[in-house]
Amino acid sequence: MERPNIPPDSKERTFLGTANYVFTVVFALEMFVKVVAAGMFYGTEPYFKSGWNIMDGLLVVVSIIDLLMSLISESSPKIFGILRVFRLLRSLRPLRVINRAPGLKLVVQTLLSSLRPIGNIVLICCTFFIIFGILGVQVSTLLLLLLLL
Repeated sequence: MERPNIPPDSKERTFLGTANYVFTVVFALEMFVKVVAAGMFYGTEPYFKSGWNIMDGLLVVVSIIDLLMSLISESSPKIFGILRVFRLLRSLRPLRVINRAPGLKLVVQTLLSSLRPIGNIVLICCTFFIIFGILGVQVSTLLLLLLLL
């Protein structure tokens, strides 16, 4: 939702700013209701026991920090320029959909569980590439020396 070349006074910039405020408030209210209903750390299903809820909570906190930084930095943009890194973490917002779609959640969990075996295969392939790369350089050097002599 962010494009640097949008003029500051355009309707699009105003709409994106308003949408950012609205979504941040809605997500914060959703988190608050979940924490009140389930408990934060203790209860039958505590909010911070689920990894997906931790990710949701982190995104809400990052959105609130970004919102506060944008309000503060309007008066002093150079001081808080480095804290705009929080905007990068907002790109994780679409991951919230995964928690609400059971089929998509299953696909993501399956992909994440298969990373370790795939990582071992990639490591073996890289080892072979390095060995044959070194062998190829040595053979081509030998052939070049034989042709020059």
